Amino acid sequence: MSSPGEWYAELPPITKLYGTTCVLLTLATQFQLLKPYLLVLDWGAVMYNFEIWRLVSNFAFLGGFGLPFAIRLIMIARYGVNLEKATYEGRTADYAFMLVFGMITLLIGSAFIPFMRMPVYSSTLVFMLVYVWSRNNPDQSVSLMGFLKIKAFWMPWALLAFTALMGGSPLPDLFGILVGHLYYFLTSIHPRAGGMDLIRTPQFFKKFIDKTYGGYGYVNPNYTAPAAQPRVFQGRGQRLGDN
Repeated sequence: MSSPGEWYAELPPITKLYGTTCVLLTLATQFQLLKPYLLVLDWGAVMYNFEIWRLVSNFAFLGGFGLPFAIRLIMIARYGVNLEKATYEGRTADYAFMLVFGMITLLIGSAFIPFMRMPVYSSTLVFMLVYVWSRNNPDQSVSLMGFLKIKAFWMPWALLAFTALMGGSPLPDLFGILVGHLYYFLTSIHPRAGGMDLIRTPQFFKKFIDKTYGGYGYVNPNYTAPAAQPRVFQGRGQRLGDN
């Protein structure tokens, strides 16, 4: 069994960066090194005071220590890590761009759709990760709250229902599902149906990630390639009667 330090060192880079930032921002506000108000999305402060960091900080501020903070952090550690290690193995830039796509989409929604405006979108972005993971692993069995086993495909909806039953607003989770579905549709469903690949990670972004992390993408050190299947005879056939 690996130590906490070894576990942290083996985390894939983008999920490690995101999760670490979430923890550090919560620690900074808990120890009063930062005022929470400085981290939330305030369009007035962005437009008139040029506090442009709010466009990013609101996605990494999970609030104070408590159950909601712990649940979101577990989601990042479990589903974000698995998504980057497995589905996006060797494609770190694509994984990072997925998060950027989600952030930009939510910011556009916040700017132009009044009922989508919220001070923080961290929970929404985390829920987008969970949704994309569930679509890439639809048949995997997952345990909900430790006692109910369901297919991963239904997990985001079950978590949304649980939030509503506990008296919380389901809107942040719902927005995460919608943005996650938009991304999955544009990158997976639409191209498989014969449509154009509408979202591609820009080359400059790939080069930046490659330069930052010193490689073409994260490679899972525990990944084992499947054994090669024996090939059957593939000679050319000849119809009866041909010379």
